[in-house]
Amino acid sequence: KDLSNGRIIAEKSMDASMEWMPKSDAYLFESTEAGNRCLYKVDATTGRRLLFASHLPQGSITVSPDESYLIITGSEEGTKERPEIFQVLEPEDRQAGWRDRLFLSKYDLKTGVLQRLTYGSYSCYLNDISQDGKYLLFSMSHSRLTKRPTTVTSIYRMDISTLKVDTIMKEESFINSCLFSPDATKLLVSAS
Repeated sequence: KDLSNGRIIAEKSMDASMEWMPKSDAYLFESTEAGNRCLYKVDATTGRRLLFASHLPQGSITVSPDESYLIITGSEEGTKERPEIFQVLEPEDRQAGWRDRLFLSKYDLKTGVLQRLTYGSYSCYLNDISQDGKYLLFSMSHSRLTKRPTTVTSIYRMDISTLKVDTIMKEESFINSCLFSPDATKLLVSAS
């Protein structure tokens, strides 16, 4: 809604996701057209709509602060249990989907190339993207049943142009989240 004149610029149903662009005076909304997942960028003042990205895979989407790429958190099915063997890796393994894993991919908005960034047997979670778009901050948590606390978290910084990864924290206890300072020289860590 334009507060200066009360004009409604856009209306979407409650289940439609809309979010502001990080830098532009525009918002994004998602649409599926003929099985193709698309993102549209809409100018907030004129209502002009542009196709921002198309043929996107499933997963949650984060726009980089410089608006040059997307980070998509995807999911893949974990290893299956063999029917002849009943195996419980740890108590949580009894939960449906516990073995599934989350991974991060980069979708370059100029080229339309989707590049997977993380692999492995543990889920990866996007924590933050530096304001200049050069670095990702992501984490991985896993169980350690031999010692309390039983869950530990590692925090990593990835250079998005070279894909070089630096370990910031390794298997730390009680870490909840981590964010870059505006200049990406410090971290704000939430922990208990």
